[in-house]
Amino acid sequence: MRFPNHPATQHIVPTLVQNVNQTPPLQHIALLLPPSNSQYSKFAEAVKQGFLAAVETTPQNRPNVTLHHVDDMNVLDVYQKLVNDGVDFVVGPLLKDTLTILAESQPHLPVPTLGLNRLETLNRTGNLYQFGLSPEDEAKAVAKRAWADGYQSAFVLIPEGNWGDRVLTAFQTEWERQGGQITTQHVYDSDFGSSIPKALRRQSVKEANMVFMVASSKVARQIRNFLTAIIGDRLPIYSTSHVYSGTPHPEYDNQIEGIMFVDMPWVLAPDEKAAQLQANLFEFFSSEMEKYKRLYALGIDAYTLVPELQQLSQRQWAGQTGHLVIDNQGIIYRDQLHWARFVNGEPQLIEVNQVYTQE
Repeated sequence: MRFPNHPATQHIVPTLVQNVNQTPPLQHIALLLPPSNSQYSKFAEAVKQGFLAAVETTPQNRPNVTLHHVDDMNVLDVYQKLVNDGVDFVVGPLLKDTLTILAESQPHLPVPTLGLNRLETLNRTGNLYQFGLSPEDEAKAVAKRAWADGYQSAFVLIPEGNWGDRVLTAFQTEWERQGGQITTQHVYDSDFGSSIPKALRRQSVKEANMVFMVASSKVARQIRNFLTAIIGDRLPIYSTSHVYSGTPHPEYDNQIEGIMFVDMPWVLAPDEKAAQLQANLFEFFSSEMEKYKRLYALGIDAYTLVPELQQLSQRQWAGQTGHLVIDNQGIIYRDQLHWARFVNGEPQLIEVNQVYTQE
């Protein structure tokens, strides 16, 4: 199945995929995504459109791409049928539970498979690669950046739940590996209005010289008010990409002025070709592009990674989601992410070697 009329290709030349033809071309790639009637359909649609946009930028030898809706109940049957039909490569599943079922079904998958998530188990399934927008990559990047900026003691604000625990663990591991310490860590719930002020009044907060805050832009604005009221602006605040919607809204984000955050090139510094692709996608998927902008990039990188996987162990690959590296477990990490700081309510790119100190 080809997609000659995909909107992203109407004004863009085939330049995003640079090395597709350096390896033997694949004939058939299957894309496994959640059903269109599931609660994750919007996520799946964004990944799909990004993936298809990347397919259409392939100059020649384009593979036949087929889309298959899978869930926990049918993923093994769909996968086996694809294998029987001679599929060359499988991309997906997207959801962690569905990917886990596939990964645990056999010790070695019969065809190369790029899962669009990252599993927490350390057991390697042969022929399975894992690639997702893991918050752990961003938490580690924050730890590295803050340490490079000269800070050693952190006050950490993390949302409650498994996701927040993962972010905290990743940050703490990298922070302490470099020699940093966490003077206070506070896990907030939906009623953070009553709990955060108490946490901020602890003596250990005064011993910190930076803040690592993980929150959405809406929540960050409220937390920032507490921080300013109690400790002023004396501590620099670092955050993950979740603090930024992906689209400038200075009328709201001026309330989180000065906060530094890490994000992917697709959001903070798209090159000319990526910017054109975004414009074309935005023309047809405007509301979805704002909400799920990063998932379009995941889809683009998922396709362009397919011919790169064999070489990825020897070098990094510059993708839309970051510089990508792979470990011996087949897990693909995002490295060398971009940094920005809110200035007048809009993200201002920070150069890689630019050291930030609180004014």
